Amino acid sequence: MDDFLGAGGQLGDLETVDYYLPRATQVAISGLGIQHSTRQDQRIRNREVLSALAMFAGPVGEVPSSLGMIAKVMNRSRSAVSAAIRQLEVWGALTVEGDLDARRDYWRGWLEWNEAPVIVLADEFRAAGHSARLSEVLKVDLTAKGR
Repeated sequence: MDDFLGAGGQLGDLETVDYYLPRATQVAISGLGIQHSTRQDQRIRNREVLSALAMFAGPVGEVPSSLGMIAKVMNRSRSAVSAAIRQLEVWGALTVEGDLDARRDYWRGWLEWNEAPVIVLADEFRAAGHSARLSEVLKVDLTAKGR
């Protein structure tokens, strides 16, 4: 935001992005669990993880993040998220590019970071997105003259 405003942009011209799960995506996520899960707890866990991944990934369908970071954001254990992702991959809901067990190192001044895996969702499990100018979302004039 500071780069945008520093380059002369106006606050009201900032683009907001909102991801949501269309009804068809919600049905696909629920149907996947019903089709494959043998236990209720497994069905709920996998649905929650897949829904969260869809929201993180947005329409692009890619989550380039470590498993630990995903678990932290979801407030779930690393092992539960790992089990869900591994099952979802077997079921064809997603693919994992890279090592799911890779962990990011702390930055120590070098130019290289450990590469986190990229989780790629199948098309039917992706969120949709909507963007709008901040001034349209807030329905106010955010220009210097409008203050």
